Amino acid sequence: MFDTMNQAMPCLSLMRKGGFIVSISGTAFGSGLKQKMPTIPLLVRCILSTLGTIILWRCWRFGVSYSHCFMEPSRKDLSRLSGWVDEGKLKPVVGKAIGLDDLDGIRQGCGEVYRGKGGLGKFVIRVHVTEDVQ
Repeated sequence: MFDTMNQAMPCLSLMRKGGFIVSISGTAFGSGLKQKMPTIPLLVRCILSTLGTIILWRCWRFGVSYSHCFMEPSRKDLSRLSGWVDEGKLKPVVGKAIGLDDLDGIRQGCGEVYRGKGGLGKFVIRVHVTEDVQ
């Protein structure tokens, strides 16, 4: 699971044993935190490490591995993600896909996402270009 919304912990029971969670949101902890933010106060680092230990323990109970990945909104990190998809390390899950011409379907899908009832996977709006723009 590639966790972009800090929703990995509520979904642990849905994961397969041997699964792996990579989070770019939520609590950062461990050596990565110290390398990325070396000036963070010791007390804050200890609190985050304690929270991280709890996360790791919960994942261990479900037979899942967990890692936090620091990412920046940059072309380099987006290329890194697309490389993971190309290599098969990351598989995007599409829950619902609606064409741009189905406005009622888009409204309904957006409403489900807003209410937190969108289910697993991403809500995708398909855009089809039918003519060449010159």
